[in-house]
Amino acid sequence: MSKKSRVLIFILFTCTAFSVFAQPVQLPENLTGTDLVVAKESWNIGLSVFNGLNLDTRYEYLLNSIPLLIQEEITGLPEHRLSDEEKSHFRTLHIEAKKVALEKSKSAVHSQRDALLFSDLDTEDRRNKYKTFTQDIDDKSKLIDFWNQLDEDQIEIKNSLPVALQSYSDSVASLLVPRVQQQRFMESENLDLLISGTVERLDNLFYLNIEALVQHSSEPVFSMGKIVSEQEINETVRDEVIKLRSVILGRSWSDLTVHVLPSNALIQIDGETKGVGSVQIPHQEPGFITLSVLSNGYISDIRQIYLISGEQKVIDIELVAGQNTYLSLISDPPGADVYIGATWVGSTPIQIEKPGEQSLITIRKDKHMSFYQNSDDIKGDSLTVHLASDILNRQKELELSKKKFYRSLGWFSLSVAVPLILSGVYENLDNRYYVYALDYNSTLNPDSYDKALEYYDKASIAYYSMWGGIAVSSGLLVNTLFKLRDYIRAAEYATED
Repeated sequence: MSKKSRVLIFILFTCTAFSVFAQPVQLPENLTGTDLVVAKESWNIGLSVFNGLNLDTRYEYLLNSIPLLIQEEITGLPEHRLSDEEKSHFRTLHIEAKKVALEKSKSAVHSQRDALLFSDLDTEDRRNKYKTFTQDIDDKSKLIDFWNQLDEDQIEIKNSLPVALQSYSDSVASLLVPRVQQQRFMESENLDLLISGTVERLDNLFYLNIEALVQHSSEPVFSMGKIVSEQEINETVRDEVIKLRSVILGRSWSDLTVHVLPSNALIQIDGETKGVGSVQIPHQEPGFITLSVLSNGYISDIRQIYLISGEQKVIDIELVAGQNTYLSLISDPPGADVYIGATWVGSTPIQIEKPGEQSLITIRKDKHMSFYQNSDDIKGDSLTVHLASDILNRQKELELSKKKFYRSLGWFSLSVAVPLILSGVYENLDNRYYVYALDYNSTLNPDSYDKALEYYDKASIAYYSMWGGIAVSSGLLVNTLFKLRDYIRAAEYATED
């Protein structure tokens, strides 16, 4: 077999072996899965007293009042969604902390082992302790090597963390005195975001600057600078904090306020009850939502609303008196999705306005048989449904996944032969080209020159066709691996209770 054929087979084998046999990280015996989890429970925000420039005594109150106003505006923000950059930063810190702890522990054991030289122990005890300390040092060295070689993506971290404002017991509670080394200060105080600013007096106006720094970057993630009057400061700060909210939440947001009459009307968002009469729903994910307002003796108001990023939307609804019939839907197990026609209205248990004639009600839950019922066939004002385990469909899905896997495996197996055959054809044509080329170089025979060009062209076609075959085989290999994954998932799904 030629060298190029062996290389070709090696490429195909390596791709298959790497994809199929790649395994999750293997932990050393003295580590557990929790060691690969970042134990961070909150995303911490600190507020700094603002710096003042050219301020009279009568304006120094702004240095504390502005941060306190910012604190008031951001209090209650629920959680921060971590970016990929933040996750990488926290994973790196986690690994570094593990290595530092091991290095300290290793150094302490070294000191204990060195102290044996001056101990009063007999020779045998000293030898045994020396071996024990040496083994402990070797174990810690192996753990340090493990953390050095570990891919940071193997470290688990939550996607979102609750937002927490740092509180302090000093005279300026919840305000942090500015430090020169802000990044070090943030690390020492375990702050993920530090909000600071400057107020400078310009005759009768003020230059207001607000900045927000994160621990993993030296550049501000938020910065504003405006010239305002004293009367405009509070309004300006509130407007800027609206923009700052996206940084704190780690995502876009919308505020929704709903006022309804009568005041006892029930307000639901996407099937989830939010309150009665009047509700304010801050930090809602932008996009489409279903707003439902329900009250006995009134015709329900159900509408779809699109929330724009950064929007503060206010909706006033007054229900019209009239006959209204409600339908309570309960499922066992609960948490099933409910559809009226093709529209999702919420999850069980749920109370909805009874649909009109010929409306199809669907109750659906993963790993269970779906329930279908025409609204005309429902008697009474409640419906309780037992959703049976979807064993039959599981077996069908398993059989289908099995067939798809073996079919894709068959196509991949057949495709492997194509580049191998083309490799042999290329080698043969290439050899002929060299034979005629050498003959022309020695004899200058025009026929040998023409034959050399002919076989060169044919060899080129075979060569590029061979690599085209490799590309096709690679694509079929990837498809086979995906089908294998689906087959394994279907097998696991079919054996679940």
